[in-house]
Amino acid sequence: SLTASPFDVSESGVFISLKDSNAIRVGDLMQMRFSVAGYIEIRCTARAVRKANSLGSYPNGVGMVFEAMSARDRKVLRELTAH
Repeated sequence: SLTASPFDVSESGVFISLKDSNAIRVGDLMQMRFSVAGYIEIRCTARAVRKANSLGSYPNGVGMVFEAMSARDRKVLRELTAH
C-alpha cells in the first residue's frame, strides 16, 4: 500500500505527488483509489508512464495512465475535467 496525492487529473490519467518517486517504477501497474472534487472516489487500474522531479509548481511524482475504469468513474472524470 502506498499513499500519494493526486496533483493533476484528466480523463486519461493522473499525476500523483510522491516524496519518494522511487517507490514506483515506470511500467508498474497498480490499483488506485483517489478522490476528486474533494468527495468523489474514483477506482481504477493505472500504469506508471513517467517520473518527474519537482519543477516550478509541479512536485516530485509519477504520471499514471488509466487502463481500466468503470463507466461511471470515466463519466465522472469526463464531466469534471471538461473545459
